[in-house]
Amino acid sequence: MARPEKEAAVAELAREFEQASGIYLADFTGLTVSAVEELRRNLRAEGVHYRVVKNTLARLAATQAAREELVPFFQGPTAVAWGGEDAVAPARVLARFIKEHEKPALKAGLVEGRLLASRDLARVAALPQREVLYSQLLGTLQAPLTGLAMVLTGVMRNLVGVLSEIEKKREAGGEAGSATPAS
Repeated sequence: MARPEKEAAVAELAREFEQASGIYLADFTGLTVSAVEELRRNLRAEGVHYRVVKNTLARLAATQAAREELVPFFQGPTAVAWGGEDAVAPARVLARFIKEHEKPALKAGLVEGRLLASRDLARVAALPQREVLYSQLLGTLQAPLTGLAMVLTGVMRNLVGVLSEIEKKREAGGEAGSATPAS
């Protein structure tokens, strides 16, 4: 690759790193060509980019993108998976693939600016999608209000029941009083 092509590749990769909310590095050693194609298909279906990178160019791109935390992990065979909006999508797809194929080995990840070691990536992969987390949070916030509304509704229902019983007794007492002869 000629120098201008390398500079363009570094600039493009740096731009991708800057825009990515989650970047995951994996050692793809031992994967067959068909397994890599399957992994790429799975990642693409989730809107995740996947690229095998030259470590020298990747280190330069990470430095340009202010992602220096990743630089030490660009050693040996390295593939990079990154997502735009959903920072956890690459981790979920990689974790599912690793369960099935026992490869690739995850090296590290950078999620929302925080460096995660390979052991932490499994926990990140277990996180539900952002929309699910939002709905769970909304449900948690709504629960006390719903409980309060139910309690207040119950109090009002009981009050209406008591008043209804009082009215029935008065009507029953008034009918009983008019049925007795006056002396």
